[in-house]
Amino acid sequence: MKQNEILTPLKAARRNKLLSIARREFLANGFRGATMEGIADAAGISKVTLYGSFQDKEAVFHSVAEQMAEQMIAAVKSDLDIEMPVADAVANALVAKHDIIFDSLRSSPFSGDLFTAKHDYVAAVVRD
Repeated sequence: MKQNEILTPLKAARRNKLLSIARREFLANGFRGATMEGIADAAGISKVTLYGSFQDKEAVFHSVAEQMAEQMIAAVKSDLDIEMPVADAVANALVAKHDIIFDSLRSSPFSGDLFTAKHDYVAAVVRD
């Protein structure tokens, strides 16, 4: 996807499905073990189609990370919007944020590999 490209609802749904499949592939195989071919096969599409949406595996991983970050932001905002003492709201928001990460990574034997890849991604974003 080109940066700042506005997606139609259909394209957004397809992209979300691809990212969900890619997320499962990264969790099952780690960053190093996941491949564009494996993601495409799991999605039932050709590699050419996948490359039409993402430049490379790093771009897929970055998009999965961005999607997870958006989910965490939404969870935090939701908990902060609830009427309760500030300390409770902050605690609930932090738990919700971390639940998203740990629920995903808990069953993956590649969590260390994925955290390293995430760290490299964040470092690149901050550097730019």
